[in-house]
Amino acid sequence: MKLAHLVSIALLASCQAVSQSFRAMNASNGPIPPVTEDLTISMGDLELYSLTALLSNAVESSDLQVFMDSNVRSRLSQSHIGFRGDFTVPADEVWTVTELALLEKGFFLSTLYMGETEVITVHRTIRNQMLGSDFEFLEVDVEDLDYLAVHPGFLVSVRLELPNTGAHTAQGQVRGRAFHGVEMRCTVVGDNAVLLEGLGIGVEKIARELLETDESNWRQLVRQLRVMEERAVVRQPANSKGATAG
Repeated sequence: MKLAHLVSIALLASCQAVSQSFRAMNASNGPIPPVTEDLTISMGDLELYSLTALLSNAVESSDLQVFMDSNVRSRLSQSHIGFRGDFTVPADEVWTVTELALLEKGFFLSTLYMGETEVITVHRTIRNQMLGSDFEFLEVDVEDLDYLAVHPGFLVSVRLELPNTGAHTAQGQVRGRAFHGVEMRCTVVGDNAVLLEGLGIGVEKIARELLETDESNWRQLVRQLRVMEERAVVRQPANSKGATAG
């Protein structure tokens, strides 16, 4: 293989992996309306705090509407969490604390309608729950992965371009993985692209893993190409002399 050809391959490879930058999307500027006031948890003489009350505080402060069927509503009303004493949750952490509490108690959230009236749905987790077509996913760009740490309990989807891994390889790495009883779904949407769907807490973790693996694969390819280039440079003088003698 000619040196010029190797160099062109190396340049092509260097264009295949660009360090992923993440935007500063946070609790105040994302698609889920932010909570506008700090939340004070007053336990008083109580040993347990109502999960329904915790969710209601987040929903009311962010001006959202919430939908749940009678079975979920009944289960939610029976769920309580233990806090130690009184404390205040900053406004930009209220959703995160609420969602993590919901996940621990076997519930998760999805967006039902995000128009002028914004409605979310509360779901009860079924063990190893499969995500069917009847679920709504909040679409997030790969640049906004940091936002998923704010909303670990919402169903979300993100498209990943993985030019150095391959879509089917990535799909195999995700198959069978679940978070809080909800299985992840990874759909091939191109030779090197997948659509990752699941809880925010899982999508963030797995997306970062896949992106890191893809970058690692690229670095390995570049190292291999550099070794080939070095070997070609070493052989070049001998080949030139042979050509002159001929």
